[in-house]
Amino acid sequence: MSMVITDFLEEAVRKWPDKTVYTDPARQISFAALRREALQIAHALIGTGALRQPIAVYMEKGISCMSAMLGTAYSGNFYTVLDLQMPAARIDRILSVLQPRVLLTDAAHAAAAKELLPEGAVLLTLEDALAAAVDEEAVLMIGMFFLGALILTPLCTLLQERAIWFAMVPLIVSFALMLNADLVVE
Repeated sequence: MSMVITDFLEEAVRKWPDKTVYTDPARQISFAALRREALQIAHALIGTGALRQPIAVYMEKGISCMSAMLGTAYSGNFYTVLDLQMPAARIDRILSVLQPRVLLTDAAHAAAAKELLPEGAVLLTLEDALAAAVDEEAVLMIGMFFLGALILTPLCTLLQERAIWFAMVPLIVSFALMLNADLVVE
């Protein structure tokens, strides 16, 4: 059963690796090529030290943006796509609340992104991320570990909470019986 978006992409790559998944005015991309780009971006994000961190994506919406979003998911991080049409003051407010570890952009928007870069954040261009060689299996192992942690942590917390309640029920019943002992009519 698929639980995260990357599971759906992995399944699609197995079924239709060469099928075109997206087309935009600049290019088109297959499921396999989208996965390869996403894993390259994930590798670059992991290389920045970002794990389970917010990633701001600052680029035109299209295939590259989709690759960036999926790459962020594969890396075990989460993303926020910033609208390029928003005023800089609004983007600054979003970034001050989000406090992204990485601002991911493309070469066309790198200068503007550099002006918006929050203190302590890393600027990463899509072109730099896609230029690096990648060990896909290593990226998948790291990403799945952190995605698993993101999914399992709330589940474990819920299970622990249920276990605590289960263990406390006899204590609560005993306490209630002790309090009501004087009210029992014989």
